[in-house]
Amino acid sequence: MDIGQEINKHLVWIEDVASLFGSEGVTEDKLREISQHDQCALGQWLDSERSAKYQSLPEFEALKVNHEAFHKLAGELVAA
Repeated sequence: MDIGQEINKHLVWIEDVASLFGSEGVTEDKLREISQHDQCALGQWLDSERSAKYQSLPEFEALKVNHEAFHKLAGELVAA
C-alpha cells in the first residue's frame, strides 16, 4: 500500500462527501458506506494482516482511531 496515494484518495473522497451536504437523495446505504471506516481501501488495509508490521506503532493506532472517527463524523455531517 502506498500511504501517500491512499491519503490522496481520501482527499478526493472528502470532496465527494462534501458534495452530498444538503442533498435530499442520500440513501441509507450511502450513509452506511460513508460512516463505516472499513468501506474504503485505507480502512480495509488498516484492518488487514497486510498492516501487521505497523500495528505495534503508536502512530498506527492513532491513525486507526482517527480514521474511524473521521468516517463516523462524515456520516453524521451528511445525515444532518
